[in-house]
Amino acid sequence: MFMTNLQAAQERQEVDRSICLGLDESGYLCSPVALRPEEIETFKHFREELAEVIRPDGVLQMHYYQQVLQAQWNLQRLFAEETWLLACSPSLFEENEDTRRLERLARHKRQLEISHLRGLRQLRQLQKREQEPEAAAAAADCG
Repeated sequence: MFMTNLQAAQERQEVDRSICLGLDESGYLCSPVALRPEEIETFKHFREELAEVIRPDGVLQMHYYQQVLQAQWNLQRLFAEETWLLACSPSLFEENEDTRRLERLARHKRQLEISHLRGLRQLRQLQKREQEPEAAAAAADCG
């Protein structure tokens, strides 16, 4: 069936909305993630696992958590595409469409890695700053 751009966008938005709002029990808004229908359950599990490790608390931490989540998810998808291209390409030493796609993937990969690391660093710094006053208060109570 042929879909117009508007219909496709509305369908994607429904998938995004169901993923985004259905997973955030804390009530924080989250950024939409473009997912294929077969990726939904995998993404839900991935998101839950990452939230257990990172443990975001508050709006600002949630922002950086989402940045890390999206970058890490997209990196995983990129690695799969890169692996497929490397396995299927007849020659990586010739200038062809596959080598151009790999070059584009490499650029995109660098950008995602930078975004991932920056978000994770910011999140960890924020969590550390928020824990310092709590640790000082606990030490004062004990002393």
